[in-house]
Amino acid sequence: IDTVEVVDPLTVKVTLKQPNGDFLYNMGWAAAVIVAPESADTNKEKPVGTGPFKFDTWAKGSQIVISKNP
Repeated sequence: IDTVEVVDPLTVKVTLKQPNGDFLYNMGWAAAVIVAPESADTNKEKPVGTGPFKFDTWAKGSQIVISKNP
């Protein structure tokens, strides 16, 4: 990664030093996740994320329930 630029409140622009066909795949790894310090301790069982869905409930070993954000 060469630079990371905030474009607007919902967008960042990542510029690479050289082409990398695995970049998007690598950004999906757990090590690439950005976690807010205020939610880091509870993310294991009450995750906070971004996007069109939100975490509702989790029945360990059974199901995870998500809903669409308004």
